[in-house]
Amino acid sequence: MNEYFFILGNTPNLSIAEINAVLAGKKISYKEIFRNDKILEIAAEIQADQAALLLDLLGGTVKIGQVLKTASSEVLPEELEEILRKEAGYGKIDFALSLYGEESKDLNFYRLTRDLKNTLREENISVKYVLPRPGEQEVSSVVIKKQKLLELEILPTKNGTVVAKTLSVQDFEDWGKRDYGRPETEGHIGMLPPKVARMMVNLAAVGEGETLLDPFCGVGTIVSEALVLGHKVVAGDISLAQVERTRANIEWLQRNFKFEISNFKLLQVDARKISETVRGPLDAIVTEPDLGPNTGNLIPGQKREDLEKLYLDALSDWKKVLVPGGRVVIALPGFGLDRQLVKNVIDKAIAMGYSLQAGPIEYARAQAKIIRNICLFKI
Repeated sequence: MNEYFFILGNTPNLSIAEINAVLAGKKISYKEIFRNDKILEIAAEIQADQAALLLDLLGGTVKIGQVLKTASSEVLPEELEEILRKEAGYGKIDFALSLYGEESKDLNFYRLTRDLKNTLREENISVKYVLPRPGEQEVSSVVIKKQKLLELEILPTKNGTVVAKTLSVQDFEDWGKRDYGRPETEGHIGMLPPKVARMMVNLAAVGEGETLLDPFCGVGTIVSEALVLGHKVVAGDISLAQVERTRANIEWLQRNFKFEISNFKLLQVDARKISETVRGPLDAIVTEPDLGPNTGNLIPGQKREDLEKLYLDALSDWKKVLVPGGRVVIALPGFGLDRQLVKNVIDKAIAMGYSLQAGPIEYARAQAKIIRNICLFKI
């Protein structure tokens, strides 16, 4: 098996859980070699075109690449020169060099790339290189994709350092368009980002022909990502205004991303009474319910009780429509350091008959007052 690396996004634990779910769903067997808060390295059989397809699926991975060789304790110019010479097609190569980890923190990017360029030019190989911005060690995905660069990575691993090359980078333009281009948003309450919605959908491991429900659809972020992946989707919200906003965003999605939606149903429905409207069977529920007031560390006791009751009433009803083995991926709110609500819901869901498969995995944007705790339950 070859070795591959995944450069993780801002929520590494959620990113790794998503990778595990997607690889298992694709029946790609693998062995974990190394991980930290930026990198997951695995041994697996993945073709170059598969890497691009995998990255299109993943919300929490920025880059996927292949390990080319184990480097010496100090990365030598000769090692990179050999790789670049093999990669040079038609006597020309445009490349970037990035560093992850502390093992080679004293690496002089400028001197190394200059020496590589000069050596290869002596062999009549035209070379252009791009360095990280001052003060940084990594060349951004935006630069790699826009300039169509071969990116070499110097990465830490279990037994030292490896040299790798990037196979695919995240399509930042598509993600940005779905995040900021849609007509209906809720920025004032900390709207769920599409990448996190995608990770939640992938965590549910929805198979071909299976149906996913989002009963708190809001403006349709989870719904959109599920539809982009080609899933059968039922969506609903107790608010007719939110249902219409979801409809507007899905219509915009169809116009701008040019794909057909054949298995989608949108309803005005109380998430606590799904079984009265949706006749199942449902394979997965992926949702972000009302997270409560956008406060700091404290939440009024009565509001905490109201939220807990909302979640538990919904979970109780969902058992009636989920197939045996059905999954629920749900975001639960933490308020500052307060995780009591999260603990209560998990404990009582388990008492109902759910099993906690993953989580709670925390996600929060900078300066966020509410911390999302993403949980995967199985019935």
